[in-house]
Amino acid sequence: MCGQRYEVPQFRTNDVDYVCIKAPMFSFGRLLGADPVLGVEMASTGEVACFGQNLKEAYLKVILATGFKIPKTGVLIAIGREDHRMEFLESVHLLADLGLKVFATPGTAKFLATHGIEAEATPHQLSGEHPNCKDKMVAGEIDFVIDIPASRFSSNQETNGYLMRQAALSNAIPLITNIKNARLTIAALSLYHSKPDGFGNKFEIEAWDVYAKQNLSLIHI
Repeated sequence: MCGQRYEVPQFRTNDVDYVCIKAPMFSFGRLLGADPVLGVEMASTGEVACFGQNLKEAYLKVILATGFKIPKTGVLIAIGREDHRMEFLESVHLLADLGLKVFATPGTAKFLATHGIEAEATPHQLSGEHPNCKDKMVAGEIDFVIDIPASRFSSNQETNGYLMRQAALSNAIPLITNIKNARLTIAALSLYHSKPDGFGNKFEIEAWDVYAKQNLSLIHI
């Protein structure tokens, strides 16, 4: 507009001192029957931003700020697509190192078994078997759910996936429905558990003006 040539600055992520991540907040717990499978057209009810020394630290801070709870007992994995299952294999190995028991829906459990990963096969609610996914959530055996649908357009009130996601919401259990977010969450939890006990030992907490003086990278999720 001013007739001056503008050059976009080039930088690498390892050149920045801190990373800032901004994440949306949703109110699915207040919307009876809403399916929390996210799409690009959905509007959040709020946003929160957090700083960290690296991507994993900033990400874990920001999901904790949106209401995520650190899992302590078990994680339920349900992944529909074969390529997503392959992509998640490395993260499953990290889960075992976190001391979490791994549960999986029958199809996912069978896939994991073929790759030498032990997971307790857990029936869907519509199977009529007990204890099923919901039973284990209610009992407190599962406090983290990773459900990656084969297609976000196929969800309706008659599917096992929909019922699983509703069970997670009704029991206030953290739920992730995106494969990229699932992998980053597991990596961030691994970093969290590798540090000494105590929130201040695990996270660097600084005043805004400290971050404002540094080189920053802002990431939207």
